Order: sequence, then structure tokens, then C-alpha cells
Amino acid sequence: MNSPVCVDASFVIKLGLPEAGSDQVEDLWREWHRGGREIVAPHLLHCEVTSVICHVVYRGRITREEGLQVLEHLLALPIRLLTPERLHITACKIAIELGQSVAYDAHYLALAQNLGCELWTGDKRLYRKIREKMPWVRLIQEA
Repeated sequence: MNSPVCVDASFVIKLGLPEAGSDQVEDLWREWHRGGREIVAPHLLHCEVTSVICHVVYRGRITREEGLQVLEHLLALPIRLLTPERLHITACKIAIELGQSVAYDAHYLALAQNLGCELWTGDKRLYRKIREKMPWVRLIQEA
């Protein structure tokens, strides 16, 4: 079986909201499913996706009803949510090492590192910061 692939909230959001990189994300998603790849993320994925949807509704980019429909769709995606032992400790260490004041992104990095798999993100700032140290992190726009 193929190794799993880890995705972050910036990746998943593109499966529900049309934005730059959405076409690439959909192509990758289909390719992974055809290839039998398991898609994983830490449990905080659903919290982050929910926050993003609330934010775009608040900003008036989509209606409340559209937001709730998109959220239902994204929460139903076949993504296995994992919290391996010591994930939070590893995430904290990574965040401190990277000079981050919060550990949200570091949880995705820690999970992918723990599983020995790629992490796919749409977060250019994060990618630029860690691409030298963590070459297994992939940026959607470079797919």
C-alpha cells in the first residue's frame, strides 16, 4: 500500500472554496484516491476548517447557507484524523524551533514527520520558512 499523505487546512479549504490552487488540489485529491493513498491530518483540522468557513461568511464572501453547506462537505471528506502519542509535545518543539508563537501549523508538521510522509499545504509563508529543513513538505502551487 502507498504511504499516507498529510494535508493541512489550507489544502482542504481549496476542496470547498474556489480559490487559487483549487484545481491543483482537486487533481491531487483524485490522483491520491485512484492510487489508494490514505489522507491524514491531526484532529485540529476540523477546528481550523470551521474557523476559516466562519471567517469567509463573516467577511461576506459567501452566505451563511453556502458556508454551512461547504463546511458539511469538508467535514465529510475521507480524511483520517490522528493524534499519535506525543504529537502535542513534538508540535511544541517544532513551533519553538521555527520561532512560531503558536503550534497549529507545527501539528501538521509533527504528524507528517511522525508518519514519514509528505505534508501538502497552500501556506506559502510556512513553506518558505521550512522548505530547507523539511523537504517532505510540498506546496500546492509547485505540484
